[in-house]
Amino acid sequence: MTVMTQKPVQNKQTQIAKHLLVLGAFLQREASRITSDFGLTQQQFVVLKTIEEKGPINQKDICCSLMFEKSNVSKIVKKLKRDCLIDISSGSDDNRVSILAVTPKGRKILERGMELFNEWNSAWLKGLSNGDIKQAIMVLRNLVNLAR
Repeated sequence: MTVMTQKPVQNKQTQIAKHLLVLGAFLQREASRITSDFGLTQQQFVVLKTIEEKGPINQKDICCSLMFEKSNVSKIVKKLKRDCLIDISSGSDDNRVSILAVTPKGRKILERGMELFNEWNSAWLKGLSNGDIKQAIMVLRNLVNLAR
């Protein structure tokens, strides 16, 4: 006699977490493939892009914006500075605060990297309707807000 075991039914929250983990791994792999051409990791590219978008900016604000650990951001900033992709200056009000800004070399990398990301993203999402994309953006924005 064979005993059949049933898989436990996953609740909706578990399904969401599972799908996000799989999607996160996929996106990390694809982003790393693109950013490796520039000698950067996906996280380093994201920090560089954040500095460009929000900069000049300090490290604390990067940590808050991206939800990255302070020690990781410090290592990333050192690498970006060593590679001449960012400049670091002292804050005007407080010399203990470092202000980060993207260099012309960093901007060139961001421009090319974003071209590659946009090409890849368009090909990946071409099967979704505009309505699906708008809905996905709304849901993802809500999930990010819950994480803050």
